[in-house]
Amino acid sequence: MTDDAQLLRRYARERSEEAFAELVRRHLALVYHAALRQCGGDTHLAEDAAQAVFVDLARKAAALAEHRALAGWLHTSARYAAIHAVRTATRRQAREQEAYKMSEAHAGDANGVDAEQLRPVLDEALHALGETDRAAVLLRFFEGRNFAEIGASLALNEDAARRRVDRALEKLRGVLARRGIRSTAEALGLALAGEAALAAPAGLAATVTGAAVAVAPAGGVAAAVIFMSMTKIQIGLAATVIAVGAAGLVWQHQTNRELAREVAHMQQQDAELSRLRAENDRLIAKSVEKAQAVLDAQRAAQTPASAPTAKTPHADTGVPLAPGLVPVTSLGNAGRATPRATFATQLWAARTGDVELEATTLTFDDAARAKLEALRATLPPALQAQYATPEQLMAFVLAGSPHPVGGMQVKGETPQDANNVTLHTEWQHMDDDIVHQSDVQLRREGDGWKWVVPLPLVNRAAAYLRHTGASGK
Repeated sequence: MTDDAQLLRRYARERSEEAFAELVRRHLALVYHAALRQCGGDTHLAEDAAQAVFVDLARKAAALAEHRALAGWLHTSARYAAIHAVRTATRRQAREQEAYKMSEAHAGDANGVDAEQLRPVLDEALHALGETDRAAVLLRFFEGRNFAEIGASLALNEDAARRRVDRALEKLRGVLARRGIRSTAEALGLALAGEAALAAPAGLAATVTGAAVAVAPAGGVAAAVIFMSMTKIQIGLAATVIAVGAAGLVWQHQTNRELAREVAHMQQQDAELSRLRAENDRLIAKSVEKAQAVLDAQRAAQTPASAPTAKTPHADTGVPLAPGLVPVTSLGNAGRATPRATFATQLWAARTGDVELEATTLTFDDAARAKLEALRATLPPALQAQYATPEQLMAFVLAGSPHPVGGMQVKGETPQDANNVTLHTEWQHMDDDIVHQSDVQLRREGDGWKWVVPLPLVNRAAAYLRHTGASGK
């Protein structure tokens, strides 16, 4: 399946309506229902907001082609557009009431508090998550993506994507619990899946695609919103002229004054929308800057850097690293020329899910190797073919750890002989603030230094494979 970035680049280069229509088809339900929840169930406002979002997407196609997860950007844009649509509708209603001397509207919010209890707070709760967690929830539960597709969008392998979704769902459950909505993770997943099953109104995709492609090159979002709003004003004025009939010239004068006020208000809306566009641009720039910073850190870490002295928060959880610990994601592939370089490479490969690279950093004593060979024999044939050596199997287990290492440092080393060294290390999991200490044995072999995986860790690997169902035992 062609990914979102390819479709955006194709549209930006070729103005391909087919590519943009496919993007609308994939994401319209997510955008429309996010807007609908913000608009209190007003389908007309939600359609206007969805159309504004996709017009903005068409205008920014080239820049957003580099965005890691388009669903997160679309959800944020839908929230802004819906809030703006509600604010605009509220102001317009107040002016109409004053102009026509109408009584207060009797329509109230008839939404129930049972089945609909989740919807009024869902988008705020999603917005409270980190960008990557929000994208994982949206892709899984609102767009129905499988874990392989989610992993491709978030630069993770399939198992890591599954764990990311589980952790993000648990965080969302905690946010909702603080807002008075308590449920199990399973029940919340079913409720979110129900949101994903809601389809956008028939014909809206074609309307949105046509409007976005037509308006974006010329006037952008502001032109689209002004066009939709002016159309509603004209319909309202026409109906009013028919209703008042004989009032003729007097009413026309009042209408002209009302229209002048509407035009002035449209100018204010245009300024507000420009501010929202600038905010979206700032968020995109911040995301790109963050990605570049991570890349620069990985390049700089080809030789281990000096330990930081301030606490560094994990990017995924916000749990701060203890002073002196270096984020594992900044270590990079340091090679295997020294014991410290091998240890850094192994941790980085496990954190990023690079099983093949990690396998080159591992070795075993005879008892541990025999244990893994016997364990490999219990795997299904497909997994035996995929993980053909004990090193590859152990690397797969380490990369699939539910509590990956977030930061580390080497406090010292003790040579045993020319080919064996013990590193004295400190390290911390991503999801807690406990600093662990351990001695790590490394051995020099023909192709470089390798970590000698201890037998107790091999035994835990066997238990992990049985728990996940990979092992036939």
